[in-house]
Amino acid sequence: MKIIDTLKVSKQSTLNTKEDSCFVKTELVNLNVNLVSQETCYGDDEESESKDANASHSKDPEDNLIPKTFRITSKFIDRGSGQQKQLHKLEKAKKAPNLRQEVLSFEAMKSDYPMFSAKTPDEVEEFEILHESQKQDRRDFYYSNSRCRGQPRYEFQRRRFINKLCVGERNHVSKKNPVLFVGDRGYGINSQINGHLRCGGTWKAKIHAQYCPVLTTNEHNTSQTCVFCFSKTSHPLKIVSRKNKQYLHSVNGTPICMNPDCVLRSRGETHKGRNSLSSLAIGLAGLSAVAIGQSIPCFDPTISKSKADNYKSPAKAFLNRNTTGSVSSLKV
Repeated sequence: MKIIDTLKVSKQSTLNTKEDSCFVKTELVNLNVNLVSQETCYGDDEESESKDANASHSKDPEDNLIPKTFRITSKFIDRGSGQQKQLHKLEKAKKAPNLRQEVLSFEAMKSDYPMFSAKTPDEVEEFEILHESQKQDRRDFYYSNSRCRGQPRYEFQRRRFINKLCVGERNHVSKKNPVLFVGDRGYGINSQINGHLRCGGTWKAKIHAQYCPVLTTNEHNTSQTCVFCFSKTSHPLKIVSRKNKQYLHSVNGTPICMNPDCVLRSRGETHKGRNSLSSLAIGLAGLSAVAIGQSIPCFDPTISKSKADNYKSPAKAFLNRNTTGSVSSLKV
């Protein structure tokens, strides 16, 4: 990882990403100096300072809104990379009249006798013999000449699409020295939920690392905290009718801030998207750790009274700095 000697904090100079759900691959949001300064001010636990910050925060309506995010879905990657077309060709080949029965037989055998279901050494040996008997048929089908001829084109299309995708992400945030913050709760590798691809892996961070610094951020409480008042969020409830009965169902994709003093409540915008909220929280937590040397207390998994008190002094120094200049001599 490249070591950063200086970090220039300017408008739209920070990029953060959140890999959050099976439907949304990543969601990026850019941070500006005013937003970071106001959110850092909220990290102070004193009630009077929090109210003053709330009052000043509500004067500029543009800073109260979560910046527009750059959303990438797994379906978009699936279609643009050519994987959807490859799967369609595979399903079409399986339905060919001359191969249909043969394909169905070894696919059924593979699902009925998986190796991980064997409980005794004899079953392991029996399943191995069954799989070996069908190995050549599967190899002839999945690695046929027609499929192998289309594989280089698919790989080229995927590499080209992914590179364009990463360029679009960096251009959405800034064309000047972007910094990528990635959550540390995993990359969703080999994850598939309800049949939806998650497209997990470290490929995106590795591509971005060739052009900009990539930093790993602790995701503690990032999806459970309101970034405008730093209070705990909850999920709204809705009534669902099933079989002539009504049930309360939690809407997990939309956190709601219940703090009556939050600036979002005065604007009537207490409901925010989980992915955009988490993306902004990850960026704030990571930038606070880089610029101040300590994460915002509500995002610290090992927070204590002494650590919260120690946060106030560097946070105030950061707020009182010359905003027209740059924050220098910050080592990561």
